[in-house]
Parts: sequence; C-alpha cells; structure tokens
Amino acid sequence: MCTVTYSRLCIVPCCRKIVKDTVDKFGRIDVLVNNASFQGKDVGKFEDITRERLEFTFHSNILAYFSVAQAAVPHIPKGGAIINIASIQGYQPSFGVLDYACTKVACPWPDVPAHTFQPATSALHSHSLLLPCAQHHDA
Repeated sequence: MCTVTYSRLCIVPCCRKIVKDTVDKFGRIDVLVNNASFQGKDVGKFEDITRERLEFTFHSNILAYFSVAQAAVPHIPKGGAIINIASIQGYQPSFGVLDYACTKVACPWPDVPAHTFQPATSALHSHSLLLPCAQHHDA
C-alpha cells in the first residue's frame, strides 16, 4: 500500500505532519519518495531569476527533501529506502532554469552519514537515487 500526500513542503511543520499522518495510518514508512519540486518559467537572462524565486526553489527542492527525510528516518525499518527524484537538469542544465538545475544536482545523497544510511547502491534510473537504510529504527 502507498499514499500520495500533498502539502506545502517549504514549511517545516507541514513536512513533519505528512510523515506523522502516514505513520499514523500505516505504522511505518518502508519507502519515502521525495518527488515534489518547483521549476520556474524559463527566463531569457540570468538576471531575471529573482531572489524570491531562487529562495522558493531552494526551499521547495532541497530543504523540503531534508525536512521530510529527517522526520521519516525514525519510522523507516531496516531495508527501507528514501528515493530522491533528481532531474537531467542537474547534469545538463538549461541556462534559463539555472535555479532549478542547481537544486536538482543536489538531490542525490551519496555521502549521507553512515549511521543513517548505507552508501547509495542502486540508481533506479537517471532521475532518481535509492538510498537503503542501514540502521533499524523502532517506530
């Protein structure tokens, strides 16, 4: 079974709430898929990427992934996984969405501390990374 959740993930309490609601419903989280992101309109000039858009993009595409993952880790049993959806933009960026591209290159987490995750062992496809959990956490 799975659930798809919608929330304002750039707000940390919302990140914690979706994890809590999922754990309340299922008792644990076997696989967390961080898929939400924001990509603004392709701009003609680098200077057209506003500070407001840059901050919103980073909050939505990087900080939210961390916030949801940090709330979920205590509820992911040994053998579970976190999948962060990246983008080809992280590796072949388009100039007009450079803010988005910068966040997408940050999605794969190959060097997460060993006490939390094993090193990444399996790329699902070019746009996602599977991080198996190494340590059992009681919910």
